[in-house]
Amino acid sequence: MVALGDSLSCGEGVGIHVEPGQTWAAQLTDAIPGASMIQMAVAGARVRDVISHQLPRAVSQRPDLATVLVGLNDIIRSGFRPDRFRAELGVLVHSLRAAGATVLLATLHDPGALRPLPLTKRLRRQLVARVAIVNDTVWALAAADDRIRVLDLAGIYDLRLLGAWEVDRVHFSPAGHRLIADSAVRALTGSDLPEPVPLPPQRIPGAPGRPARIRWVLACGIPWLIQHGGRVAPAALRMGVERSGRPEFLAGTGDGDAFQPAAVQPARGRVGAGLGEHAGTPEVAGALG
Repeated sequence: MVALGDSLSCGEGVGIHVEPGQTWAAQLTDAIPGASMIQMAVAGARVRDVISHQLPRAVSQRPDLATVLVGLNDIIRSGFRPDRFRAELGVLVHSLRAAGATVLLATLHDPGALRPLPLTKRLRRQLVARVAIVNDTVWALAAADDRIRVLDLAGIYDLRLLGAWEVDRVHFSPAGHRLIADSAVRALTGSDLPEPVPLPPQRIPGAPGRPARIRWVLACGIPWLIQHGGRVAPAALRMGVERSGRPEFLAGTGDGDAFQPAAVQPARGRVGAGLGEHAGTPEVAGALG
């Protein structure tokens, strides 16, 4: 098994770290008899980055199963183009299928279902519209090939609970990773792979408290904004002024590279990072938290 994508698979973000064995991809691997996994996902990756840097290595492994969770870092950039995203995701998935892999392709969760996120109503509406574009693309690809299974994050009800999220409200907590692993097991049930073993039920903990949130903002959020605010603000503004009902025509026609963050040295130690004990690497999606 190979796991491709961004921080939502590898468990890293701005001041966020989920232990490798607690990520949903690792838990899914443990549930499949005889499976082993190579984690290729990298924080901040867009679909084009996955094609350029992760896909060649993944194909060379001749995997039986490839998991793909990507799109968040595409939709938060001002240069997001639905037609290009659809084409790139199609190239990625079809290349994995041509290599003989069953593909577990994930939708994105509904950010409008999670409260509170510090977004204006217009920005939230446009973000939801972009998520819908990603998810429609996922379902269309799966409808054309019965060896493309869908990991439907949008359908996991308990992802609406704040305890499933890290303190930044952008990255999954260990409990959130467990929810996704459980959904992945169900999605692969009945496939031509070894039958995965159902995971035992778990309790979703409470959300990180206000002190943890304040620590994260001071140690990670504010330093991130100081370093990257000049890149984040234009993208957020452009998304916020998109005309309702026309999410495919975006203000700003570039490829969004201006929104790419430079390297950041996150604070050491635990800062509201779920059950993890170490700081992580930067992730563009942290701008939303």
